[in-house]
Amino acid sequence: MDAEANSDAFCRVRQQQREGQHQAAAAALRAHLQKQPGEGRLWALLGVSQWALGRVAESVASLETAQTLLPMGVEARLTLAQGYEAMGRRRLAADLYATIACEESPPDRLLPRLVDCLAGSHQRGLAIRVCQEAAQRAPGDPWPARAIARLLAKLGKPPEKIAAALQRAVQLDPHDVDTRLALAQHMHQCGRTGEAVDALSTVDIAGICCTTCLAAVRDIYAAAESYEDADRCKAALRRLTPPDCTATEGLG
Repeated sequence: MDAEANSDAFCRVRQQQREGQHQAAAAALRAHLQKQPGEGRLWALLGVSQWALGRVAESVASLETAQTLLPMGVEARLTLAQGYEAMGRRRLAADLYATIACEESPPDRLLPRLVDCLAGSHQRGLAIRVCQEAAQRAPGDPWPARAIARLLAKLGKPPEKIAAALQRAVQLDPHDVDTRLALAQHMHQCGRTGEAVDALSTVDIAGICCTTCLAAVRDIYAAAESYEDADRCKAALRRLTPPDCTATEGLG
């Protein structure tokens, strides 16, 4: 395969991956690699698609092959680290996550994934640094503030810092119900029930589908002696049987 054809194959596979067609991408990559087994970029792409398909051992093998042939990009390295973690090689995975966070400049789309990996490997301080970098890159995006609030809570940081992060997230996305629920629960737990009620001001009780969240909102309204709203929560809870919780459950 000449260089132009190889570049075309690479672009087609990348498009398939962006569209979530990993089965087709993996099949095409295996066909190309039978002709060019020394093409590291294709091995790396194959490893990424195999990971997406849940083929952990195959993904790690492909990515390790790619690693011997060329310096891999951030997505491939992050995928390899996740593969190591899934196979129980947690220390190696944690080291790779830290290296990516400290030495690379991951594309924006990979930052939430990297933060989750860092947090899962108990590197929450480093995860917060990545969130802060993400916030600088995209100051209007609320996800870094939400992630920082969760991480601060896990680290046992002062409640006012957690509140500030949640308030920032609400400011950036005032219509996000999950963030408002998290802020309300946090304020209530801190004894700031009035501010908890304020956070719920635009939340439609009928739109909450999580029994745990509804119970928390009920308790907030009851503590604020807003009994009509508390009764509406009770009625909504009775309708949710069996419970099917897909919404957030605070910062836990």
